[in-house]
Amino acid sequence: MKRLGLFLLVILLGCDTPRIISTAVPGVDFKSYKTFQISESPQKTDITHPAYDNPENREIMLESIRSEMTKLGYEHTSATPDLLVVYKLVITDMVDPRYDSAVIYKPWVDTKLDTFNYTEGLTTIQLIDFNASEMIWQGSVTGILVQSPEKFQQRITKDVAKIFATLPSR
Repeated sequence: MKRLGLFLLVILLGCDTPRIISTAVPGVDFKSYKTFQISESPQKTDITHPAYDNPENREIMLESIRSEMTKLGYEHTSATPDLLVVYKLVITDMVDPRYDSAVIYKPWVDTKLDTFNYTEGLTTIQLIDFNASEMIWQGSVTGILVQSPEKFQQRITKDVAKIFATLPSR
């Protein structure tokens, strides 16, 4: 029965829907911005999850951001931009401790502590008014990462699109 409970938890964790949060500075006219540049994130030297946080995935992230900004009508420039796009990827090992994690009725109290380990990812994208040096919008997605790094690569593009879908209309 304990295996059944663990199996159901794994299924539920695998169906985790990413949570998307977006915040914009009130009154900002996004139509007044025409050009953008993506700030290159410094590569960390102590990467704890190289299967997820690696140069190939960061390149996919950059291309996804560039594509979404272009779809929104902004032009990429290497000169002084109107908007600076900054992104951050954070991957964290999580532990979920639970007492009595059984999914069936028991006539007794189970006092054994069960722990479930999983990996959670957070991607944050910020738009900064380059001239004023002020953040005008931030969007983020967080969720439990899939076990397969290949599926994670496919999810990057979808998650970046979901983040940009929350940007106030241009």
